[in-house]
Formats: sequence, structure tokens, C-alpha cells
Amino acid sequence: MRSDQPAELSPASAIGRIPSLDGLRGTAAVVVLLHHAALAVPGLAATYYPGRPPSVAASWLAYSPLHLAWAGTEAVYLFFVLSGFVLTRLVSSRGFSWEAYYPSRMVRLYLPVIGAVVFAAVTFLLVHRTGDAASPWVAARAVNYSVGRALTDMALVGGTSGAITPLWSLTWEVIFSLLLPVYVFVARAVPAWVQLVVAFACIEIGAVLAIAPLTFLPIFAVGVLLASRWDSVRAIGESVERLRWSWLVWLITFLVSAGLALSYWWTAPFSTAYYTWLRGPIVLGAAGLLVLSLLSPWARRVLSSKPFRWLGSISFSLYLTHEPIVIAFAYLFPGREVLGSLIAIVVSILVGWLFFLVVERPSHRFSRWVGKRARLLLSPSAEVAREPSP
Repeated sequence: MRSDQPAELSPASAIGRIPSLDGLRGTAAVVVLLHHAALAVPGLAATYYPGRPPSVAASWLAYSPLHLAWAGTEAVYLFFVLSGFVLTRLVSSRGFSWEAYYPSRMVRLYLPVIGAVVFAAVTFLLVHRTGDAASPWVAARAVNYSVGRALTDMALVGGTSGAITPLWSLTWEVIFSLLLPVYVFVARAVPAWVQLVVAFACIEIGAVLAIAPLTFLPIFAVGVLLASRWDSVRAIGESVERLRWSWLVWLITFLVSAGLALSYWWTAPFSTAYYTWLRGPIVLGAAGLLVLSLLSPWARRVLSSKPFRWLGSISFSLYLTHEPIVIAFAYLFPGREVLGSLIAIVVSILVGWLFFLVVERPSHRFSRWVGKRARLLLSPSAEVAREPSP
């Protein structure tokens, strides 16, 4: 292994957080925040709604590489691939146990979600929603948040109410987390090429037929496959690093991956009908960005820097809490939506940090305690190792 290869990528090393993946996760969370902040602006929201011709400025932001900065749906697909990779890597770590994993993982996901639902309910009470906002996206958001809707959102598995739209992805995160042993077994037992063909075929078929489980659950399988075959993927990266023009290979990889992730936006000016057929390329682009963040020295250096890692530490909290803030400021600044969105971005990052300190970090610690207690209860003779949650 090259001397500059990060030790945490070695299969023999103990499980630990990979700094560049923290930075990638934080970047994706900010992209989702920018996505919703942009949708609160009527001109930019028009690019997502047929029959509403966007302005020239909005067209440049939507139908060019600039859209990478606010490609929210694509960022969520990256989250799915990333979850598949990280959880599979956790399973392969020393000291891992299924007895600890299940209760710990559920606590890790559900407690912050419950906190986010309570936070959203407070924003509904503080800022009255009328449904007549200038942005079609804001106007389509829920105007009230009943107890029934809140309980539905807290449950996740049965589907969400739509009042907090980012929660839709948590439904699939929970289901994937429950099915993780099946994913890991398939990844180890089935040839890689078969897994890829089946996964991408299911993604496309699910998108065309509008079958949500068939569309979203195979996206996690791509990350699971990458983690289970990481030795081979890493060897390719090491081969690239031995090339004189390795930086050019990584640059091309980034451009191709980003281009695939934005597949829909290259065709959207002509027809929105292609979206259902472009899910596979979008997921492939997301997987490419994940691999790049792990293998490219310059990508690792940037994403492992303190600002990106800090964003990664609050990424889950930011993801859960930002949308009610964005919508609230859209109503507080009617006719000045750009200003409202800019303020909402700053406030969302601040609230995300506070939510991390008050809710997510204590939940994370409690989830570890629950996992250790469950392991001792279900397997008393086992030695409980200190395992960081993904």
C-alpha cells in the first residue's frame, strides 16, 4: 500500500470515521439546504414546475454545471450510497455485533427525527402558513401540522406526512438499516457484475413503473457493493496514483461523475419526460463522487479540512431541521424571497449546530449505551468493544 494511502481505508484497520466522508456528507447536506432555499425563490422554483417558464438567470443556474451546488435530489441519492458503504464497513469491523447494531441504529435514527418533528411543530406555531406564497414549491407545502401528521412522521416506516419533506428519505434509511444483513449476504455471495446489473435494472424499472421500494432500496446496494469489494476499488486508485498524470484522471472522474449526477438537467430544457430513465446514471454519478472522495488525494485533502468536517458533524441535524426554517423565512419576507432564503441559510446552519449539540450528540451517546446494554443482555459472554456509530 502506498505510504500516503490513508490508514482508515485499510480493511485491517479498526472501524473509525473517514474524514473525507464526513466532509462529503456535510457537503451533501449543504447542497440539500441550498436546494430548498432556491426553491423558495419563485424564479428558481419555476425550473422544477412545468408550465412556468424560468428567467434567463434561473435557466443558467438550473441547466448548467452550476446546478451541482443545489442538486438536492441527487444529494439524497449520494446519502443513500454513502449509507450503504458506511454501514457495510461497520459490519466488517472488529467487535461488531448484530445484538448491539439494531437497537443502537434505531435509537440513532429515531431520536433526532422525533426532535426534528417537535422543532418543525414549533415553527408551524410561530410562523403562520397561508399557502399563497409566490413560490409554487412553498405554496405546495403543508399549512398545518396536526398531531396525527407528527406521529406519522415519527414512525417513518409507514411513510411520512409530507409536512417535512426531507423525512421521506429517512423512511428508506430505516428500512435499509433493518435489511442490512440481507444486503451484506448478497454482496458477499453474488458476483459483483450481477449485483450491479440487477441493482441498476431495478432502479430503472422502479422509476418507470413508479414503484418506490424498487427505485430507492437498490441505491443502497451500490454503496454496499463498493464497501464489500473495496480492496479491488482501492487497488484501482493506487494504480491511478502511480500514473504521471494522475491528477488529470481524477479531474476527468470528477467531471464525468458530476455530469452523470446532473443527467436530468442536461435534458430538462427539452423535455422532463426523461427523468424516469435517468435515475441509473444519476446514482452512478453519486457513486463516482463517493469513490473520488476516498481515493483522490486532492479530494481527500479538501473534504478532510476542518470546515468540511464540521459541516459533516452537523449534517444530519442540518438535514432534519432546515426546511421548516426556509419555509418560515419565505413567509416572513414576501416579495423579498432571495433575502429570506439567504437569511434562512445562515439560520439553518446555526440551528443545525445547536440541534446537534442539544439533540443529536446526546442521542448518539445514548444509542451507544443502548447498543452495549443490548449486547450484554443478549450475549453476556461477549466483550463489548467501543464502536463508533456510522
